[in-house]
Amino acid sequence: MRPRIAVLALLLAPAALSAQRVNLNVTGFPIAFPTPTGADFAAGYIESSTVTTFTVDAQTGPPSLLRTVTVSVRCRTPCPATGSKAAGTLQWRRADQATWHTLTTANSPIESRPMQRNTLNDPWSNSIVWRFLLDWQTDAPGPASRFDIVFTLTVTSP
Repeated sequence: MRPRIAVLALLLAPAALSAQRVNLNVTGFPIAFPTPTGADFAAGYIESSTVTTFTVDAQTGPPSLLRTVTVSVRCRTPCPATGSKAAGTLQWRRADQATWHTLTTANSPIESRPMQRNTLNDPWSNSIVWRFLLDWQTDAPGPASRFDIVFTLTVTSP
């Protein structure tokens, strides 16, 4: 009983607020998972061998302009796009934290920081680790499931 898993990432266009541009660059796709073993099923999950990294970089706008930048993640509907894995089985966590979050179809904030071009938090990065929950009874062999993952960048001024 081996689930086969494929994950696709989509990236929304960089956010703009008046005369400023902030870029979001995401790397680490496609996400790869090793073939689950009996020990993985006993543990109840399998972690990806791929890490997704995102970088936020202010490109334009006055350096004195303080903005709040938030990076979020979600699964595009239908979720999953293909396959038999349930939507609630794909989880993510920031690499610098221990808490796992279930991927949903609503934007879930990954991280938010204040930012000023070329000074405060410009640029900044973080990474995401992925895992699938496994179950002996529901993860029958079959075609890979594909989850279309969307990262969203939101820029606001105080």
